[in-house]
Amino acid sequence: MRYDAKVRVRSHNDVCAESVEADSVMELLLLGSACGEDITVSADGPQAQVVVEALKKLVRNGFGENE
Repeated sequence: MRYDAKVRVRSHNDVCAESVEADSVMELLLLGSACGEDITVSADGPQAQVVVEALKKLVRNGFGENE
């Protein structure tokens, strides 16, 4: 599903505490975040709130790995 918003993810770990665009899998991997570590998801654009809520649900549900 695509949203009309620019999403960024910020890592809060010692490996790489920076912010990257969420539309790049490579950039997300370079954050070095592991299960249980804190991240911040932010978005700008007409559907910013909708996409942040969808991502929160996805993360809380373990990206569907618990099914």
